[in-house]
Amino acid sequence: QPIFRKVHARDHPIPSTVITIS
Repeated sequence: QPIFRKVHARDHPIPSTVITIS
């Protein structure tokens, strides 16, 4: 299932929300 994770801008400067599929 696709998991929506909110990450800090320092980790991902472009997207505020990343989709990680685990």
